[in-house]
Amino acid sequence: MLFAFLASFKRCRDRGGFSGSHNTKCLSQADYEDMNSGDPLEMDYKYANLLVVLFLVMLYGSGIPILYIIGAVFFFCTYWVDKWLIFYHHRKIS
Repeated sequence: MLFAFLASFKRCRDRGGFSGSHNTKCLSQADYEDMNSGDPLEMDYKYANLLVVLFLVMLYGSGIPILYIIGAVFFFCTYWVDKWLIFYHHRKIS
């Protein structure tokens, strides 16, 4: 999430503080595309993180029932943040 904020700050600085995409200091189309496209999606790290959280919630949830609620909130927030990042930050593979 922090990287998406830094990337938007970098784009704003390139445009001279304006929000329009027609004002840019990039000299070529390739430079413009590199500046405005994010990192490629690294699904293996996201999937590993989800499995670790699921495993810990299922392992310790019977002893600490609040973990079920914490896990549900974690998965809900992760779903919406990942959805936003896929639509607006990550590089689209063609």
